[in-house]
Amino acid sequence: MSDGTGIPRKRSVLGLCAYPKNTIPVRLPGLNLRVPEKHLNKQRLSLLAIVLLIAASGVYLFNPAPPQNSLRVAVAANFRPAFEQLRVAFTRRHQVPIESVYGSTGMLYAQIQNGAPYDVFLAADTTRPRLIQSARKKSHHDTRRFTYALGKLVLWAPKANSPNPQWLEQQTGKIAMANPELAPYGAAAQQCLVNLKLHQTVENRTVLGTSVSQVFHFTSSGAAQAGFVALSQVQEYGADKGTQWIVPASCYDAIEQQVINIVSEKSKPEVAQFMSFMVSSQAQRIISASGYGLPQPLALSSNQSHD
Repeated sequence: MSDGTGIPRKRSVLGLCAYPKNTIPVRLPGLNLRVPEKHLNKQRLSLLAIVLLIAASGVYLFNPAPPQNSLRVAVAANFRPAFEQLRVAFTRRHQVPIESVYGSTGMLYAQIQNGAPYDVFLAADTTRPRLIQSARKKSHHDTRRFTYALGKLVLWAPKANSPNPQWLEQQTGKIAMANPELAPYGAAAQQCLVNLKLHQTVENRTVLGTSVSQVFHFTSSGAAQAGFVALSQVQEYGADKGTQWIVPASCYDAIEQQVINIVSEKSKPEVAQFMSFMVSSQAQRIISASGYGLPQPLALSSNQSHD
């Protein structure tokens, strides 16, 4: 979700987006924001800069560690609607409460690298879980990594009729997408635009969000005319609210979303329960109904990975 401070801007293959008027630039590592001038004085700007700098560096700001009989799970922003249902179902089955933290895959990975006390990580790609598993193997840390969902990319417009490639060429409004460097759904959107030879057409009217959740906020609030988001988000919001174009799977590399345990299953049985729950028939039904494709059935064992 946006914090109301403006729309991020970052140079990429798709170029630059326009800034709103009467705003102040705030530039930090990995972040370019415009802050409404009327809302800030020097003290507030300094405080905002400190907060954003901490966030950009991946420093974790929560309690040191979750209780032994509970779980803290880092979840890719696009998967939030489905995970809220999974969290409730898991807790009912095992009486284990879950604290969920949502964000872009890149941001959550940075937090993990900086020691954030997560038990499990549900990413929106395969790259970060693979890197984590490789590092854990060097320290003889037992991990399981597998694909739990296949993401589906859509171009969603809350007020336009039938958005599609031809519509993108004809419109002049802003198009929102997640930062390709932070979010796999942003990378998929960028790849799709390049494959459709539309990247130059929309480059000057593209706005970037730090996560697909922020992109959805930009689009639903009217800051962007349309946005590349996850099908699951549109389903939760209401398929009758606006129109969508489900981007063909052939337009981008498969969005394989993988889960990996950060804490050893041997040292925390609740982690083992959760990893097994993710491939249960109950979890699979929830994931499928939330707008995701399902991977092939997996037979899990310790130290197993799946690509």
